Order: sequence, then structure tokens, then C-alpha cells
Amino acid sequence: MYEKILEPSGMTITQFSVLAALYYARSIPMKKLAQRLVMDRTTLTRTLSPLEQRKLVMFEDDPKDLRTRKVNLTVEGLEALVSALPYWKQAQEKMIAGLSEDLWRQLRSMLQLSVDVATAKSHPTSTESSGEK
Repeated sequence: MYEKILEPSGMTITQFSVLAALYYARSIPMKKLAQRLVMDRTTLTRTLSPLEQRKLVMFEDDPKDLRTRKVNLTVEGLEALVSALPYWKQAQEKMIAGLSEDLWRQLRSMLQLSVDVATAKSHPTSTESSGEK
């Protein structure tokens, strides 16, 4: 649904998410951006390639550590993000209307818990919280 609604913007939901993350960071090492998006670096590189071709992002070497490449949001990238935002909001509203506010909050909570577990952030399991070992 998000892909279809975002189609007029010329970007995928994953590309939109990358630009949105860069909006808050502006310039961030690729490794850190991949971690923030819970995405492996190979997938991130594939997602960034068309954004770089469209000049929505650019790369630069970190002068403090030449092994590190930073990803930067360009002015064109910010403009593309702003123009795609109404489409994303439309998709969000459609999803929330279909689920209800309560189910939407529950879904977001469960997704966050899934990300935390998948990235090995500590959460007690059901047996640990019940006192069983």
C-alpha cells in the first residue's frame, strides 16, 4: 500500500525511510545509518544507489577515519522528502483508519519489541519475567 501511494513521488517506502532518517542526522556514517534503520549495509547500499544517482544523497569520506563513508542528505534530497511527505501521510492515515488507533499503537509497540529482540537489546522473556528459568 505504501509503495503504491508513494509511487507519484518516484521513491519507494524504503528510500523514503532513508531520506527521513537522514533528515534528522543530515550526515551520518553508513554503518550507523544501517543500524538506525535496522538494515544490513548491503541492502542500504542498494537503496542508496538510486538516491545518489538522483542527487538526493551524497557520500563523503570521514577526514578523521578514511575507512568511514558518511551519507549526507542534499538540498534536492530534502526537497524530494518534503514533496513525498503528503503521500506518506496519506498512507499512514489509510493504515490507521483500517486498523483503528488502538490497534495501530499495538502494532507499533510489537514492531518495536521485535526490532529490540532482533537487535539483541535486552528484554525479559516470558519465562524470565514469571520467575522460571
